[in-house]
Amino acid sequence: VKAYLQRQWTRILCGKVSLQDFVLSKEVRLGTYSSRTSSLPPAAIVAMKAMRADPRAEPRYGDRIPYIVVHGEPGARLIDLVVDPLDVLDISSPYTLNDLYYIKKQIIPPLQRVFGLLGVDLNRWFSEMPRPVRPTLAKRFAVCGNVPKGRIYSKVGRTRIDNYYTSRHCTICGEIIQGRTLVCDSCSKKGPVVATCMTGTTARLEHDIQHLTA
Repeated sequence: VKAYLQRQWTRILCGKVSLQDFVLSKEVRLGTYSSRTSSLPPAAIVAMKAMRADPRAEPRYGDRIPYIVVHGEPGARLIDLVVDPLDVLDISSPYTLNDLYYIKKQIIPPLQRVFGLLGVDLNRWFSEMPRPVRPTLAKRFAVCGNVPKGRIYSKVGRTRIDNYYTSRHCTICGEIIQGRTLVCDSCSKKGPVVATCMTGTTARLEHDIQHLTA
């Protein structure tokens, strides 16, 4: 059980998971909450963000609103970290799944209530496992085999600034790029490779969007 859970946690930390498995959905009853934004539930926050962008997006009373928790600045409140799933799937999205939130707040607690009866400490299992280096957003969605893999594991407990911020990286090779382009100068000269990778990435994103909007 320990080995299985650590494998699954590693998959989550590496981004080798389907985004739709991490979509949370709660009922929203606008008009019944306190006027303070800090007291609003996450789903209501996402609904109000959508309404600010489009007043016609106001949900009906009791509608279930999906949302995803993403990385933010250290110390950020949960209400500052919730976004619409489609915003995460946007090809130029700056958001990344808040893997630590899902592992520590959504996955471990219910399992701990069961395995705790056997004297097992799942939080300890998680803290003991080696930490994989989180890939950039570009590397998570790359579909070509020539993407450099780089280092696999870092020291346990090391704080990495890229856990919280997503830089702009080439969609093909993952190198840091300047401006608002999607590929670096080197990869832009490889027409067939770019076309293949972008087609694969687009197909995967469209597949995820279809599942989320179904």
